[in-house]
Amino acid sequence: MPLTIDGTALNPEVAEAPEPHILDVRHRPQEGKLWCWAACVQMVLEYYERTKPESGIKNISQCDIVGKMEGHSANPCADDPQMRVDSCGLDQMKQVWVACNIQEDLRDPPAVLTMVGIKQQIKDGKPIEVGITWGSGGGHAMLIKGWAATNPETLVIDDPLRESSLGDDPFLETPLGVEADGSGRTTHADLKDALGRGQWTRTWFNLA
Repeated sequence: MPLTIDGTALNPEVAEAPEPHILDVRHRPQEGKLWCWAACVQMVLEYYERTKPESGIKNISQCDIVGKMEGHSANPCADDPQMRVDSCGLDQMKQVWVACNIQEDLRDPPAVLTMVGIKQQIKDGKPIEVGITWGSGGGHAMLIKGWAATNPETLVIDDPLRESSLGDDPFLETPLGVEADGSGRTTHADLKDALGRGQWTRTWFNLA
């Protein structure tokens, strides 16, 4: 109990920061210049194979994931990651998830998922893929794998560019810090405008 005078605490107890709600999605950097989307798929496949083997979902390589999108089974991947420039359009992404056996009520609206929706997905054990369109052109994909009850609330982001030699992860440059596993933190508002660099334009959820 803190010391008090007339009911006023002299040394009020400081409540511990609430534990963040984070799914055990293990980071995989993108292995090709434009393979952020393939890395997101691989992280989710590995997560389900490890944590929910009864789902029958199996992890495969990023190269094989690219093959699912391209529609071939032979290994087509260039040795040089800079030459791996297979991009995946926003309207193609759902087809890739389905081809990788992620199809139970998969949703892909051209919209931002609310914090309420994000919390429900994390509670249900489902990562979320976010599609970013850069203001300078092009796009990027990353995962939301958790959130923290900070003030304001923050999202836990796993960006395929982390630990990659193919670019810098802007979500590790924010003053909000990082998680113990290196994942970035950002607010919902900052993710909506991609830290002032673009716009969150697509969401893939119910990934199970």
